[in-house]
Amino acid sequence: TFYQDCKCFYYKNPVGVTKSPIGYPTGLFLSYASPGTSNLYFDPALNKLIAVCCDVDRDLRPKIDIYTLLFPPINELASKRTYHTQDIPNAIRIFGDFTITDRDGNIASDLFSQQSRTLLLLLLRAKDKGISSSRISGILWPDKEPDRARNSRGVAISNLRKAMEALDGISLTYEEGLYRIQLAEPCHLDYYDFKRCLDEGNAEEALRILSRGRFLKDMPNHVFDGFKSDVESLVIPFLTAEMDLKMKDGKRLAVIEIADMALEYDPQDELALKYSVAALKALGRRDDALVRYSVFQSNWQKLNDEPFPVKFDDLL
Repeated sequence: TFYQDCKCFYYKNPVGVTKSPIGYPTGLFLSYASPGTSNLYFDPALNKLIAVCCDVDRDLRPKIDIYTLLFPPINELASKRTYHTQDIPNAIRIFGDFTITDRDGNIASDLFSQQSRTLLLLLLRAKDKGISSSRISGILWPDKEPDRARNSRGVAISNLRKAMEALDGISLTYEEGLYRIQLAEPCHLDYYDFKRCLDEGNAEEALRILSRGRFLKDMPNHVFDGFKSDVESLVIPFLTAEMDLKMKDGKRLAVIEIADMALEYDPQDELALKYSVAALKALGRRDDALVRYSVFQSNWQKLNDEPFPVKFDDLL
């Protein structure tokens, strides 16, 4: 991952570029760069990785963007991460990338088509209340005639049942006009596990679950906007409280990780930025703090069409 740290230069002619007007980067030579290509270099003098990306602007003129990754790299912090998860058998993961592990611990996500995933999530959200046939058809096939929707629903239910055979402790029932998903040991769903952790006050396990990424990250279907909103209303206050606690305890690496989680949910979370910058500064990583500020500043500009009003030094 490359972070643009205010060292981005544009060239109308990418051929024969050796250095920027201020002599940066050194030791870089492009004999040819075609639009849509990128090259990666290491500059030992600057001790930086440099990505040179060629593209065209709106007037079809070639340009070059140069990105640098400051050293020590972010990966150094990643190697010391406090929160991470490992895939376990019989598990459904919907924080971060949708991931299914079968009874033997193998990744079985490919067994679930996009339609099967959507149907599974509808059932998981409904939980014990169940969901009616008409409701499923209205969501998945809103434009189909009732007979065709019924046939499509039958095929989708059959495909989901077949995919679920890879796991133990999960079943799909149909009673009194309602479909329900039943989960029991040894099957795990991280969404249920997260809510249980909040109820039991197990913050560390909750953070490990959240470290996988944003809830329903790869499910753009607007059907789940309400589901996402409900979960985010639990996640964001929890992360904010944990950042404050970890900062007071001097656990600065944990603060950075939690701030990253918060910013994934809300790229405009100024408090998360403030905690992240303060923690990096305390670790002697001012340059990394500036990089994170620059990324936040850029995202803010894109989302609000105006500059971020808080200067970097005002955050320290």
